[in-house]
Amino acid sequence: MKNTGGNFNRVLEIDAGKGVWLRGPLGLEDDQTLSKMYLWLWQSHGDRTGAVATAFLDGEEFDSAAARERGDAEWRTMAEAVHGEFRAGPSIGMALAILEREDGSITPYWWSDSNIRLEDTGRGSAPTSDKSTRLAELERENRELRQAIAQVLNIPSAVSPSGVPKGKLDLNNTLSWKTAAGNAATMLKELQPNILHPHVRDHLSVLFLRFDDQAEGRTFLRKLTGLMKSARQHLQEVEDFKATGKPGCSYVGVGLTHAGYEALGVDARRIPGDTSFARGMKDPASRNTLHDPPASTWEPLYREEIHAVVLVGDATDGAVGATRNRVLDLVTGSIIVLDEETGLGQHNGSGAAIEHFGYVDGLSQPLFLDEDIKAGKDNTPGPIVWDPEFHLDRVLVKDPAAPNPDVHCGSYFVFRKLEQNVRLFKQAEDDLAQALGLDGGDRGRAGAMLVGRFQDGTPLTVQRTPGTPLPVTNNFDYGADADGRRCPFQAHMRTANPRGSGGIQLPSDERIHILARRGQTYGQRTDDPGADLPPSSRPAGGVGLLFMAFNVDLGQQFDFVQDRWVNNPGFPNPNGGAEPGLDPVIGQGARKEGTYFPIWDAAASRTTAAVPQAVTLKGGEYFFMPSLAFLRYL
Repeated sequence: MKNTGGNFNRVLEIDAGKGVWLRGPLGLEDDQTLSKMYLWLWQSHGDRTGAVATAFLDGEEFDSAAARERGDAEWRTMAEAVHGEFRAGPSIGMALAILEREDGSITPYWWSDSNIRLEDTGRGSAPTSDKSTRLAELERENRELRQAIAQVLNIPSAVSPSGVPKGKLDLNNTLSWKTAAGNAATMLKELQPNILHPHVRDHLSVLFLRFDDQAEGRTFLRKLTGLMKSARQHLQEVEDFKATGKPGCSYVGVGLTHAGYEALGVDARRIPGDTSFARGMKDPASRNTLHDPPASTWEPLYREEIHAVVLVGDATDGAVGATRNRVLDLVTGSIIVLDEETGLGQHNGSGAAIEHFGYVDGLSQPLFLDEDIKAGKDNTPGPIVWDPEFHLDRVLVKDPAAPNPDVHCGSYFVFRKLEQNVRLFKQAEDDLAQALGLDGGDRGRAGAMLVGRFQDGTPLTVQRTPGTPLPVTNNFDYGADADGRRCPFQAHMRTANPRGSGGIQLPSDERIHILARRGQTYGQRTDDPGADLPPSSRPAGGVGLLFMAFNVDLGQQFDFVQDRWVNNPGFPNPNGGAEPGLDPVIGQGARKEGTYFPIWDAAASRTTAAVPQAVTLKGGEYFFMPSLAFLRYL
């Protein structure tokens, strides 16, 4: 085992007598990163009191890449006194660092010094991150220390027993959150919720902020992490709720725009580099790609320069209000709350979440976690036709401004406010049913031809009537409907996810454009969305969808779907026939007459009048949801 002596003289800094900020040099080779560090510090005083500290660091608290770039590597953490207080003066300390190479090999690095000089820096109250929690988990730390020592002494049985995951973070794969270890576990601990698995509940507050002072903006975000939980904690809360019914705590999510990163003074080389993200959604090039209306027609909020979005979600309005107030308590004078959106979930008679046109929403999501994938497949009878399994590299992005981008991840976040003219859409359903001669119970198929599913979620391509047993199937494709005689090519669900039938790309290539949607409805209704009422009794505005989605590549996911699929009159078109026209639900642009089959799966079609546009963009923006580690160490 390699022993390396070190000299801590004058590199440790005492903080306000209660703890100590620890710094120290550490030489790294090009392919090395700091995996773990264990540190002990003792100090005795003339009055026989003494301070003893134990600190444990994961690689997440050490910026290996920045250290190599500087050529003057250092690590730092906060250790709290266990007995007495730390004082300026001499101390004794030792540390064990575990250096890991890309091939997984381990090198130990020891320090031991009896001539440490603590200096009072006058820092005041230092951010302790989750150190108090870690100190309360000394037994776990000691266990990890024994494992680390066993590892460097090459005792495999003590380190890697059979069946224990190796803990490598492989974005080109799915992930089991329950057995994640090492870097994979670190990623989950530092990842925001709602990315890998949906979190937003029935009540949602969305705050939009501007930072007029760099330091105050950074302080706000650091303090905000005290209200946030990790993806790992959220997933455990979901598991606990299933077992005991115990609800979890409120969701708090944070996203930054490119302008927000600049306002915070983040090095331009470390700002997430997606092209669409850099120019923003208001930019003429973005609006041209998305077929959006002029920004001058957007609501005032979205014409402003937005720096950050803070989302607060929970099952009740009271819980959201309490957490929202805690967020606002952190806002200082230079932080401007530009405006707020309020989400409110809608449900049908069966309790399923619906959007304002009355259709079950949130179906057909990509799944990234092994547990979700297994549950989905276990609940699917028969062979798998549509595979919901997607790798992490379709939703997670290495966070370039985080302490360790190799294990700290985030995701590009799209937010759009879409107002729904329910009255106009319901009239369009009635008009289409009338034009096609659909009577009685068959009239509901008119709306299904616009959406691609019946109101209860039953796919139109699977059967001509609603009523699929719950859960509604997502295990289908359009292989038996190549001519669009069951589900029209232009139907919203078919346009937004052609399931291999688009006619432009190979089915495997189409999958790279799928994104993780996390939308929430907004607006109050005085009518019952599920009741059989005339269109005139429906709202003509003031309600809609707060569209939210996570991406790794905005150009190849959200932008592509909007430009090449839903707003493309020639897509999908697997047979090279006449253009089917725009997506009748969210397509933006000139509408044309549509072709529909009055009888499900019959040969004769009928041309009908264009479906009017009933969804209007009120504004939106691109954000990046960074890792908790980035926010904590701003």
